[in-house]
Amino acid sequence: MMMSQNFNRRFSPNRRKTCVEARIHVDGATLPATILDISYEGMKLSVDGDFPKGTPLSVEIGTSLIPAIVHWNTAP
Repeated sequence: MMMSQNFNRRFSPNRRKTCVEARIHVDGATLPATILDISYEGMKLSVDGDFPKGTPLSVEIGTSLIPAIVHWNTAP
């Protein structure tokens, strides 16, 4: 028997909701941000600014600097 399921590709059982303050480094600018959730595959950020898909940036958390690439955004 085959079962049909609706899979949400943005759902990850490893995703954890957070509220961690961070800084974003992009194009020579530093912006405050909040990490809203995090998983093995990435993180969801709240930051002022509209960054197109493919934009390289770095996320600074404490003394760690994590290189990243924007994969999607919800900015209008």
